[in-house]
Amino acid sequence: MVDGRHARRADNREAVIDSTGFDRILHQVRHPLKVISSMQTFSNSTWSYMANYIDLDLKAKPVKRAMQAWIRWNKLIEGKAQWRFQIEQLKDQFDEFCRQAGLPERAMPQVPHEAKDSRTARFRPVEWNDLVKIDSELAQQVRSLALEYGYGDIALEAPKPEKRSWAEKLFGVKKH
Repeated sequence: MVDGRHARRADNREAVIDSTGFDRILHQVRHPLKVISSMQTFSNSTWSYMANYIDLDLKAKPVKRAMQAWIRWNKLIEGKAQWRFQIEQLKDQFDEFCRQAGLPERAMPQVPHEAKDSRTARFRPVEWNDLVKIDSELAQQVRSLALEYGYGDIALEAPKPEKRSWAEKLFGVKKH
């Protein structure tokens, strides 16, 4: 649970969110499939840090843990932020970004290609069906929040779990 000042975890630990020194907090969001894919490269120390503030199952497989993190980290920031923007739209919203951040308007700086830290070679990109197969309920939560954040390209319908035979459900083997 997050109330904007505290993050209360399932194990009843409470982490204080310290925003001292910040006049405004801007909430940057990124498409969940890109974030969840990229999170597969996170180190144990990164996951442990996040678990200080949000409830994460550190024993879950990386994609399930990343779904939990995308939802809960964004909800944590939501409670404190005055403005939210999609990083994919920053070029088009840069003037508004400057206003919201209290910066003088200027042209958006170009980031040199060599300065970008791309981890794309270190993970397998996930798709919606992958999320549904791992945890359909959590995938639905990701989808709902993604829609709330303006990511309308996620799926026309809510994710549906893949149909499996009784043998596959019980024993993990496909019926021939």
